[in-house]
Amino acid sequence: MISFIRKIYEENSKIVFKFLLILIIVILTVVVSVRQNASNEIDLGAAKETDKVSAEETSEKEYYVDISGEVKKPGVYKVKKKTRLVFLIDKAGGLTGKADLDAINQASYVEDGAKIIIPKKGENKNSDEAGADASETSVGNTSGKININQASAEELTSIPGVGTVIAQRIVEYRNGARFNSIEEIKNVKGIGDATFEKMKGSITV
Repeated sequence: MISFIRKIYEENSKIVFKFLLILIIVILTVVVSVRQNASNEIDLGAAKETDKVSAEETSEKEYYVDISGEVKKPGVYKVKKKTRLVFLIDKAGGLTGKADLDAINQASYVEDGAKIIIPKKGENKNSDEAGADASETSVGNTSGKININQASAEELTSIPGVGTVIAQRIVEYRNGARFNSIEEIKNVKGIGDATFEKMKGSITV
């Protein structure tokens, strides 16, 4: 019996060898394919995660700012974080011939969600005259109200509802454009209707 099996093997050894070789090749091909697919899935997942993080970072670096007044194309513009007012004005088509350049600081940074109004020449004349007659502390006038266009950050903290952070934001905002009315202080980030109700009796422009 054994001799019979040996005889058959010897007669078909080449066929058996070829079959085993093909089987090994097939197995190796399947193994490599499975590993390649697993690697591609990992790479795709990593790429998606990277894209997600990149999109979130991009979103955090973008600001939306509303600019109006003496600009040629007023509206809401998307700008990068740490954008200076001069570049926002450029996006808005530039200033009109009536813009009061002395009333704005084009080198200041814009804040996310800010409302910037570029004043007309002579529009702030009355405010400037009132400021010249005000006391050296620049806290306002005989009514005891604080002038939000003139008061220092420290003086602004005496306004109800205003802390050091909000006071600094007020200063940064007016570096871009003066307040033309007390209602415009609500354009400063962190000052909503409730806070404005607390402070409106204590401020002036």
